[in-house]
Amino acid sequence: MTTEDIGNGRQLQGGSARSEFARRLSALHRAAGAPSLRNVAMLAQLRANETGGQARSALASAQRISDWLSGRNVPARFESLLPVLQVLGARAKRRTGTAGEAVNTRAWRMLWTAARSSPADTTGATTQRPYPAGEYTEQHEAIFFGRRRALTALLTMVRMSATPQRPADVIVLTGASGVGKTSLLRAALVPALRSEGGRWAVTMLTAGRDPLATAVRTFGGTTELAVGGPDLEVVRQWAGEARPVLIVDQFERLYRPEIDPTERAAFLIWLKQVATIGTVLISIRSDDLVSCAQYPWLADAVQHNSFTLNPMLRPELTSVIVGPVRSCGAAVDPGVVDLLLNALESDRPILDRAAANPGELAVLSATMQSLWAAHTGDRIDIAAYRKIGGPAGEMARIAERRWAELTPDEQTDARQLLLTLTTVHRDGSYSRRRTPTTDLLRIAARTGSGRDLVDRLIRMRLIVVEVRHADLVHDTLLHWDRLRGWIMENRAFLLWRQRIEDDAAEWCSADRDPGLLYRSGRLTTAIRHADPTASIAATEFLRASARTELGGPAVDRQTGYDYRKVVGQ
Repeated sequence: MTTEDIGNGRQLQGGSARSEFARRLSALHRAAGAPSLRNVAMLAQLRANETGGQARSALASAQRISDWLSGRNVPARFESLLPVLQVLGARAKRRTGTAGEAVNTRAWRMLWTAARSSPADTTGATTQRPYPAGEYTEQHEAIFFGRRRALTALLTMVRMSATPQRPADVIVLTGASGVGKTSLLRAALVPALRSEGGRWAVTMLTAGRDPLATAVRTFGGTTELAVGGPDLEVVRQWAGEARPVLIVDQFERLYRPEIDPTERAAFLIWLKQVATIGTVLISIRSDDLVSCAQYPWLADAVQHNSFTLNPMLRPELTSVIVGPVRSCGAAVDPGVVDLLLNALESDRPILDRAAANPGELAVLSATMQSLWAAHTGDRIDIAAYRKIGGPAGEMARIAERRWAELTPDEQTDARQLLLTLTTVHRDGSYSRRRTPTTDLLRIAARTGSGRDLVDRLIRMRLIVVEVRHADLVHDTLLHWDRLRGWIMENRAFLLWRQRIEDDAAEWCSADRDPGLLYRSGRLTTAIRHADPTASIAATEFLRASARTELGGPAVDRQTGYDYRKVVGQ
């Protein structure tokens, strides 16, 4: 909401005058392009000096402005706030391409007076949840941290989409499961677009069954569900003078078997038409990008107008830890921050983007929810960290709850899938096993639950999928007692599976050197521990070993094993 809204006498929304003051100041900061608070403070000081100056103690520092934005404090003097409002207002006007004009000083003074008069304990600063129990929404914008770079990139792409120079008609947001695509859209991009002075008419829908019906409900149309979907005139009327922005989240759901192919095709045709009058942004898991290849206009967007959301870097993870808590008037002890980062990065060989784990954010969010529930006073300290057992303890509790949600048959199948994603090394240690997604889906197809169980485990944040590989969500899941028990029970099987996979890989890289094949007793032992869902390379390796062994006796003299069983003779 802008200062003009305040001047027009609109009612305060969403809580006390203090919280409304923080909300509207944050909206003005976003409309100004979310500039650095240090830069805003410097420009505000220059502006104050130009207009006669004021005591240095009354000037707004970057920390003070941060406290105002988060709702922790309200300016003690309006004269400290006014230069900040003027700086942000001027920037916001420049971004909309109109001539700058003074902020509505009278309206802001009225709001500031009301905020100063509002009791501090009505702000909800100490009772507000810094981490939502469910999904992020627009209402969580103030506690959404860590994605400023990604938000800036997406905003640039959306603005470019309204120009003839756009690289493609559709924008594609992609990334691994659990990396935070939906949260970025709901809690950052949508509020940022809404704050740009009515330039955009934004709506967001989730792909799935009856996509055309969902689109009709979204735009308030009454058009029959024909091939064209909701009439484009309905979309124009819905948007008014603004440019329509349609965000389709979880686009990969369109390609699930339960979606009628005719319905899918009709929705895609309609979506392409909407892109001729507005901005269309789709969000899709990176492992499902191949689904877009069969449509040239989508393939073009993937190639020329896509943004890949990568796992967060260490500074971004730090802001996710301390930012939301600080916005609620509390703090996180530095020791807790270090412990959390070390736990999250335990499975990284190096601290860089390439080694970052897409499941880290899901683990961190769940852990911070528990830390907030366990904290006392106005700090999250080491005692709270120890109380919940850190990320490992939190993931163990989550996994056990998710396990209880499965049916007995699903539990049997899930056990097989989770063990597929673990490995035992020759020194007895065990770790996550990065598995080709095609192999995981092939194994799932042999179970009664099928691919649906894989999708469910992804939604449960127990596994993650990237472009070509699937993995357990994080190393901390290996501390789950139930999973550790399965590993202990199947240690010999898992050890041999990894050994066969490693030897098969070496055999393939050596142009299938016959000297690397298994022989005699080693071959017999390997076959007895062979995984029926092993990779294609491992299966071919064992079959080649058996064929070579059949060049001699068909039955091993020592063990009595008949190698013809392996090669189908």
